[in-house]
Amino acid sequence: MLRISNLTVNRIKNPHGITETPRFGWLLESDFKNTMQTSYRLQIALNLSFLDVVYDSTDILDNNSVCVLAHNFTIVSAKKYYWRVQIVDNHQETSEWSEVAYFITGILKSTLWRGDFITAETRSDIESSKGTYVRGQFYVKGSVHSAFLYCTALGLYKPFINGNLIGNGELLPGWTSYNKSVLYQTYDISCELQQGDNMLGAMLGAGWYKGKMGLFGTRNNYGDRTAFYAMLLITYTDGRIQRFVSDGSWQGADAPIIFAEIYDGEIYDASMELDDWCNPAHSSGNWKEVTTIVFDKDLLTAQPGGVVEQQEFLPVKQIITTPEGDTVLDFGQNLTGWVQFSVQGKAKDRVELNCFEVLDHDGNVYQDNLRNAKQSIIYYCRDNKPALYHPSFTFQGFRYVRVAAYPGEIKAENFSACVLHSDMHATGTFECSDPGVNQLHRNILWGMKGNFVDIPTDCPQRDERLGWTGDAQIFCRTATYLMDTYVFFTKWLKDLAADQADDGGVPHVVPDLITGLSHDWLLGKGTYSAAGWADAAVIIPWTLYQIYADKTVLEEQYASMKGWIDFMEAHTDDNGIWNHQLQFGDWVALDAVEGSYFGATPIELTNTAYYAYSTGLFAKLRKSR
Repeated sequence: MLRISNLTVNRIKNPHGITETPRFGWLLESDFKNTMQTSYRLQIALNLSFLDVVYDSTDILDNNSVCVLAHNFTIVSAKKYYWRVQIVDNHQETSEWSEVAYFITGILKSTLWRGDFITAETRSDIESSKGTYVRGQFYVKGSVHSAFLYCTALGLYKPFINGNLIGNGELLPGWTSYNKSVLYQTYDISCELQQGDNMLGAMLGAGWYKGKMGLFGTRNNYGDRTAFYAMLLITYTDGRIQRFVSDGSWQGADAPIIFAEIYDGEIYDASMELDDWCNPAHSSGNWKEVTTIVFDKDLLTAQPGGVVEQQEFLPVKQIITTPEGDTVLDFGQNLTGWVQFSVQGKAKDRVELNCFEVLDHDGNVYQDNLRNAKQSIIYYCRDNKPALYHPSFTFQGFRYVRVAAYPGEIKAENFSACVLHSDMHATGTFECSDPGVNQLHRNILWGMKGNFVDIPTDCPQRDERLGWTGDAQIFCRTATYLMDTYVFFTKWLKDLAADQADDGGVPHVVPDLITGLSHDWLLGKGTYSAAGWADAAVIIPWTLYQIYADKTVLEEQYASMKGWIDFMEAHTDDNGIWNHQLQFGDWVALDAVEGSYFGATPIELTNTAYYAYSTGLFAKLRKSR
């Protein structure tokens, strides 16, 4: 029997927020060997029953089932499209129509945006890392056909409608070079609205936007106040369209999160909770007027998939009492995420958890490798009722958790570790007869999970967690064999191109938190364009093209790739050897002298080898255009 599965648009299942040309894909399943597609028929409709078909390819003689275009079909903003496909194989068997998939479009023209970015913070909060609430009320009258919410934040946000959390995303809207691009998310809330009064709201945190970040611990790297933006488009069955946006009429208040930072953790005071704060019938609390913030909405960019989500939960493997007397939870696996716990204590009773990766040689808590990152969670109870809590605007890298304070008996069943990483499905597995090799593979996979939290980082625990280009470049090919990383890497590559210098040079980290700072970093020899690191601009797009057979990434990154090739050429000597400012060379090599990270391999050799390699890849790209 011939079947069709795994329907995707732009390599995403049922994406929300498509603004680029949709590229359709599917998998074939057959009971016969050597089965190949010989033709397909693709249909797109505006309803689930396909009574309103807007595109029908008819039978197309083509064996391609990846990056299939619907020729002469044009998407429009804020629309939900349903699609299905039928194929014929080389055994002359015709499949049934596939299951129906869908995609929702984003906002295709920046001129369509309305409303303002709003903040509940004031100028006195510039150094604050507290959380805030914002909310706005609107009225629904009539039968709703569709309701699509487009929202984002300067900082991190969690969106709510009528008291209910929307979607499964965490650490939204993710980390980008906010002065170049800010991602927005798209939600279908058609079934969440009620007749009459409704309330849309969000809880905000500092996050990467205004929190302490980078090698130098600077704050307010992109801005000094968190802000929220939302536009809700409601289409009624009678054709009416209602727009509701964030603006100066909204209200703001302090949230129970009194401190939240990426590196240091979160402090939450449950006594500050406002029950039903996003319910239209709720009016209690110290609500105040919000302030609008000027921000260029041309920078808003759709994110149809790949957001960070809670992926799995691990139970406590054992509870340890260390020689120094600390109570430590061991989850048996180094991971990136946070601890979720249940607690019952009287008002102002305190829970304090300190996350760390390893025990020292005596079996005690070891935190030196965290440097200045606190990785602590503090929770103050509200009353004597049971409560379940996990952080919202931080994450930790850990295996172990010291329970520094907890009201009542510490029981394993009251704690679990939540694994966070960007939404990527597994594409490959490995197992052999050697337990050591199997463990090595598991370590690699967990290392990937831990460092693929919205951007490809170097580490998930200490006060760094930056998108080092060299780390991403060297691991990219391996990552594609483990998980589908196309959406993850293409999102990050856009920031690489955005942060690229006018001369084609590429920052050491993306998003770039180094270039332009006055610190004498690493001998003062420069903050961008190191061989092997900057070559990520060429090697990663080419790798994605080879693995996923989608030329779109090459088209989108072509100017960036060429810019880096031109940069290297501009900095070569008469012998074709290139060098420029700070070069890492054979970094952290075993033959480095004591106290140095630089290996003995000549810098000129490493540089020129990458120059030749990237130029060769780029030449192949030009031939394939």
